Amino acid sequence: MEQLIENMDVSPKSKNVYLSLLKRLEREEFKIPMKTPQRETYIKDFFGEKFEKISTRLDMLNLIIILRKAVDMKIDKLVEYRNELVKLRLETNIQTLNDKKKDLITLGEFEECLDTFYRQKNYKGYIVNYLWSRYGVRNKDVDVEIVKRKQDVKNDKNYLYLVKGRVEYIRNDYKTKPTYGVKRHLIVDEKFIEMVKSHGVGKVLEGSQIGNALRKLMIKGMGEADIFKVLIADCYDREDTERVNELSFTRGTNVNTIKAFYDVNAKKEIIREI
Repeated sequence: MEQLIENMDVSPKSKNVYLSLLKRLEREEFKIPMKTPQRETYIKDFFGEKFEKISTRLDMLNLIIILRKAVDMKIDKLVEYRNELVKLRLETNIQTLNDKKKDLITLGEFEECLDTFYRQKNYKGYIVNYLWSRYGVRNKDVDVEIVKRKQDVKNDKNYLYLVKGRVEYIRNDYKTKPTYGVKRHLIVDEKFIEMVKSHGVGKVLEGSQIGNALRKLMIKGMGEADIFKVLIADCYDREDTERVNELSFTRGTNVNTIKAFYDVNAKKEIIREI
C-alpha cells in the first residue's frame, strides 16, 4: 500500500497525509479491501465502531477510494457511502453551529474590544485581530513581517509593507494559495497604520509556534474560526450577501464551505436532492 501511495502523481504533502491515514488504519487492524469485493457493510460497521468523528470516517474512506481507483477497482458503492457521510456531516455541522451561536459575541462587541487594544497600545493584538476581522483570514495568514523597503518583500512570506499613507497586506503563504494565488490588500485605515508604525519593522508573532503566540492575543478567547463565524453572523443579520462574497474572496474559501462550516444561523434543508 505504501508503495502504491509513493507512486501516485500527487504532491509530497498529499502523500504524507495518505501515509499517515494508512498507518492509522493499520493500527486499528483494518484490512483495506483491495482483492475482494468492496464489502461496504464491513467498512460501515468498522468505521462506525472505531471512528466517532464523521470527518475521520470521510478521511479514511477517501483513502480507500483513492487506493482502489489507482488500481482500477470498483468504487461506486464506496462513493455512495461517502455521499451519505457528507450529508450526515452537514446535518451534524448545522446543529454544532447553532449551539455555537450562544457562545459568540457580536461584531460590535468585538470591535469595542479592538478599540481597547488600540487605547492600550497593544500593537500585536490590534494588528492580528484587525486582520482576522477585516479579511476573515486564518492563523497562518496573520503570521506577518512588517517591512518598509520593497526589496525586503520576498515571495515565500506574508508581509505588511508600510509605505507612505498606507499598508499593503501581502499574502504569499496561506492555505488555499494553490487555488487563489497571491493576495494583496491595500489598507488605508489610520488606526491600523498607526499600530503598524508603532510596532516597527520585524515579525509580529514571535517564536516557532504561532498558535501559542496567537492565544495570548485573542479577544474573549476567540480564534480565527470563531471570528469568521461572527463576521458571517453579522452578514446574516444585515442580509449583506456582498460582504459574504467579499469574505469568501479575501479568506480564499468558497461560499458553499462558508455555509456548511461557518454559518451559525444555518438551518436543515427540508428538500434535498432527488
